[in-house]
Amino acid sequence: MSEKLVETGTLFGIEVEGVAHKRYTLRAATVADVLKVEAAVGEKGTRQFQVALLAEQLEQLGTLTKKEISAKLLGKLPWSDILTLLAADTRLEERLQSFRSSSGPMAQGHPGTGVEDGVV
Repeated sequence: MSEKLVETGTLFGIEVEGVAHKRYTLRAATVADVLKVEAAVGEKGTRQFQVALLAEQLEQLGTLTKKEISAKLLGKLPWSDILTLLAADTRLEERLQSFRSSSGPMAQGHPGTGVEDGVV
């Protein structure tokens, strides 16, 4: 996939060292993200897991570096900001699903090759 799946937007944000950080860029979660968070946090489906995964997915939060973005930092955001990020993540997942179901040679598979629905 050549295009990078991201969602951008503005949160109420957080102030760190006198600077307000509001703009975000969230990318789609990868298997590596999920495995890293599972190893650190444990059980999927918990709020702690969700927030830790969002921290891995965030490419930008204001001018904070990727290293500065953590689940602990996100824990200081208003809950409405977490809901905004979760909604952005849902939109990313829906876009991924639309790629899987789109028509074309990859989606239709290749008869006689054992490749069905374009999945190898």
